[in-house]
Amino acid sequence: MAKLPALSDEAKAKAAEAAAKTAWNGKIDGYLLCKAQDRVVAHHAKTSKAVKTPVKDAKVAQDAGKDAKAAPAKPAACADPGPYVSVAAAPAGAPAPAAAAVAGQKILSALPRLTCASAPLVQEVSAVNEFGETCTVSIPAERALTVYVDKRELVTLMTLGAQPELLVLGFLRNQRLVQSVQEVESVTVDWEVGVAAVKTRQGISDIEARTAKKVVTTGCGQGSVFGDLMADVEQLQLPPATLSQGQLYGIVNAIRLQESTYKSAGSVHGCALFQGEQMLIFVEDVGRHNAIDTIAGWMAMQDVAPTLAAARAALPPEGANPALGRPGGGVVAPTLAAARAALPPEGANPPWGGPAVDCVAPTSSVGVGMSGADKVFYTTGRLTSEMVIKSAQMGVPIVVSRSGITQMGQQVAERLGLCTIGRAMNRRFLCFSGVHRLLLEPGLAGERAELRVASPRRESSGAGGQ
Repeated sequence: MAKLPALSDEAKAKAAEAAAKTAWNGKIDGYLLCKAQDRVVAHHAKTSKAVKTPVKDAKVAQDAGKDAKAAPAKPAACADPGPYVSVAAAPAGAPAPAAAAVAGQKILSALPRLTCASAPLVQEVSAVNEFGETCTVSIPAERALTVYVDKRELVTLMTLGAQPELLVLGFLRNQRLVQSVQEVESVTVDWEVGVAAVKTRQGISDIEARTAKKVVTTGCGQGSVFGDLMADVEQLQLPPATLSQGQLYGIVNAIRLQESTYKSAGSVHGCALFQGEQMLIFVEDVGRHNAIDTIAGWMAMQDVAPTLAAARAALPPEGANPALGRPGGGVVAPTLAAARAALPPEGANPPWGGPAVDCVAPTSSVGVGMSGADKVFYTTGRLTSEMVIKSAQMGVPIVVSRSGITQMGQQVAERLGLCTIGRAMNRRFLCFSGVHRLLLEPGLAGERAELRVASPRRESSGAGGQ
């Protein structure tokens, strides 16, 4: 068996340099997360002192004279690794450079570090039913999450608490306070005090002026938007995309089969992101705005290049005639096989935020985000102007809802060329805008007589409801 040649001194030096740089990046990321956590802990200590009851304080004072115990040791200060020093340049045993030298140092991490502070979604309570019987039922949780950005209180979100870090990222993105998640250094959530501490890399310019004007929206629990609701809408450009009627039915059926908090406890909204008929992520929250913000945060944390899906979709399937793009029984051309092999494999970008101890994004990621060009957004809630604008900001050109649409939502969608499909249940739907994006297949809808029985629109019109 042939032996590999030994590494040259130059190759060994390069390998050692790469290993040292990787280790330094890890220390930098740990330092940044530690500082964000320190701020949350400080807030926790401050608020917990303020809410102590007199009884508890009296008991503490009484016990202090009996069993005096040493105060708990202060946690160690966050260790700043300082700027990176080349392995070749650093003398053996040299101490780390001073912390002050890190000022102005460019942090190489592309994506923010996130905690994974998911909270229980439901709670069991007692209720009395119509027969006078006491029963135990599940109801959705609802929590207040106060968002601090660079130590400045920004907003309090009422949320289910499933993926709070992604919710905060998506909120900042959809509120146009940050242009990309690369501007955020870390998001640390602590449910003990209901706080999300956001640390940005260079601050948010004019944050006071940009958050001074608040628009109360039609969101559940009174949603709000900072700034002018319609500002920069005309600058949004949506990519060309279509959806077939068959794919629409596939989406509706996938939602019907999806296990959800709504099925077990009700009282929540659900949103999902689809690629064709494939569901990429499903999110529930007490308000539909929170759910779409969470999906926006999830998309921003993905590291798939926007052209990857388009490039893979453009290739003919395995065994297809490359000239015709359909099953032909011929041999795939060598250039087609090479092109397919050059693309990352399916599943190379798993959904972020799965079950894991460490929910921090990898620092090696380029963080370009996921393109919405070939995606479809689904919501159980109504399509208001804010929902339409948020979908457009995410670059998603097709939106489906099992509910209806408001007048302003329809007008904004028409201006943007965004396809809005409402009242989508079973085989029924109404396309309110962007009809050119919907590839109709009326034969799939079934007989009109069959639909007429289940149609509330026909029943209400017969009773003079219109």
